[in-house]
Amino acid sequence: MRTMIAFIPLLVAFTGCKGGAGIDETDTNIGDADTDADADADTDADTDADSDADVDCTASIDSIIPLDGSTGIGVDSDVSVTFTSPVTDGQWSLSIEGVNGQAALAQDGLSATFTPDDALDYDSDYTVDASACDSEQSADFHTATEPIDPTDLPDKTYALDYSTVTWEEPNIAASFQDQISIEYILTQIEDVDLNANTLSASGAVDADEDGTPAQSACYPVILYGDIDFSDNPTFRAGPQDLTVPTSGGDLVIEDLLITATFTNTTDALVDIDITGKMDTRPIDAMLGQNQGSTCTLASFVGDTCEACRDGEDYCLPVWITADRAPYVANLDIDETYDPNNDSTCQ
Repeated sequence: MRTMIAFIPLLVAFTGCKGGAGIDETDTNIGDADTDADADADTDADTDADSDADVDCTASIDSIIPLDGSTGIGVDSDVSVTFTSPVTDGQWSLSIEGVNGQAALAQDGLSATFTPDDALDYDSDYTVDASACDSEQSADFHTATEPIDPTDLPDKTYALDYSTVTWEEPNIAASFQDQISIEYILTQIEDVDLNANTLSASGAVDADEDGTPAQSACYPVILYGDIDFSDNPTFRAGPQDLTVPTSGGDLVIEDLLITATFTNTTDALVDIDITGKMDTRPIDAMLGQNQGSTCTLASFVGDTCEACRDGEDYCLPVWITADRAPYVANLDIDETYDPNNDSTCQ
């Protein structure tokens, strides 16, 4: 044991006697180790920070324009997306499938826009793809048909078969739509102003139910006036009032608007939307109910009556759609007709 204890100091002394060079090399290596450790620590810290930023990205897609299912979109249109919270570069994307273009993020990070390099194709389907953080969403839209020659339109009349329409609103429509005695809703293009890019048109109803489209007597003509045709081949006519005959009397749809698109051969109107608000008081009278009964019933299925033109809350919003209204040759609307001057209508 004493021999071992005596040996240890000798071993230490021998190591020290290896020379200063050994000590210097050890010091240098230790310094390198410190440097490497610091560098690694810095690199790790940066990597962790970036990873944390990615985890904190919580934005999602708020909306895409055009809306999913939109039609008649201009071929020179941009598409856009809004986010629920700001995003930064690398956290979002926006594109149209198969279309080259440039996507740009707004300064506030809450929206982005994609601009195609070239115009889109007419009458074609497209899909918008958008993402934000871990959220992805798509929207499909259909572009407008190719513009038509407006000079082909004057004196053409289009007949919408009432049996082909769909009542989108109100929800209560099923309770009265079969009582409406319309066979066709007629629209005639009277004239075109190429300089102002407008149309003039008139409308009428056919209540004869004989299978042949024709203007019915005793119902007022709708004079739409100047119609903006800058979205050729789509137009929007109104607002005007439409008197609707029913089995129990006449209904009035106030502030009627008709949106439709001409086919490229002008042989039909397609993608037809009719909106307005319908006075329910004639329905109450027709059903022998107290005034306001239809509105009360409508409230149970999610409909809400709003103010009619006279300020009374008895009007239900109306939205009617249809796929097609063909052109009918030799059908003319007498825009000067006034049922008040017709003794047979008194």
